[in-house]
Amino acid sequence: MELQKPIFIVGTGRCGSTAFHRVLVRHPELAYLSALLEKYPDKLYLNRWLMRMLDIPGLSMAARRVLPSECWNFWQLHGIAGACRDLTAEDLTPARSKHLKALLGLLPAGRRKRLVVKLTGWPRIGYFRGIFPDAIFIHIIRDGRAVANSLLNVGWWQGWTGPENWGFGPLAGRYREQWEEHGRSFVALAGIEWKLLMDSFREASARLDSSEYLELRYEEICASPVESFRKAADFCGLSFPGSFEAEIRNQPAFENRNFKWRRQLTEEQQGILSRVLSSHLAEYGYMEE
Repeated sequence: MELQKPIFIVGTGRCGSTAFHRVLVRHPELAYLSALLEKYPDKLYLNRWLMRMLDIPGLSMAARRVLPSECWNFWQLHGIAGACRDLTAEDLTPARSKHLKALLGLLPAGRRKRLVVKLTGWPRIGYFRGIFPDAIFIHIIRDGRAVANSLLNVGWWQGWTGPENWGFGPLAGRYREQWEEHGRSFVALAGIEWKLLMDSFREASARLDSSEYLELRYEEICASPVESFRKAADFCGLSFPGSFEAEIRNQPAFENRNFKWRRQLTEEQQGILSRVLSSHLAEYGYMEE
């Protein structure tokens, strides 16, 4: 089937997008990429079966145990993962556009006719708009200090290999200077990663209007989850049934954990992070306490 208004959840990573994604896909009209597709990236029919099972009494509870996923193995197979810069419409070939359009069109099933895709890191907004001109994007934003601290505490962060090897391309200009000024601090580099990606989101979203691009703050989602998901549903043109509201209210995931950067970093490290991020924190409304 031809997809209509696919929904892309995007963000820098470590921004709260996983928790948001896992709740949004509880909406009865939405299909999504699951852990089945991560494990078997060339077997899309398994994901379609799962979408159908979600609406079959007696099978739905078992189907829900298979979590939604970013499915990096699937995207790696189709050339989306691993780029050293943002992907734009100029990176699309007609053949790749046709292939991905047909491929993603296979994922919705039954009553779940709208597709939700979650991808973090580079925005890829221009790239997917080149495939789906009616695509819409929900950008989950979080305080850069919390994001940087979280990056430092996950085993897969590639920043430890340095900016020559971390997957975001070499640092240049002021960002390179900041990395050097702070003694090549990995705390500084984690903050620079957030800035670099937020710069890319600013550029990628500049041509979109309010009907195509929605920013939701992690902090707002934690404070007012029902209102935040109602806003997201309205933006996506989705209904807001009582069953979906009940799903939101039953979720324990929305606990604001931004405080961790102050507990898990030394005073010196906190100072480095605050200095590196100061202009961007002000730009995005995260003023110093």
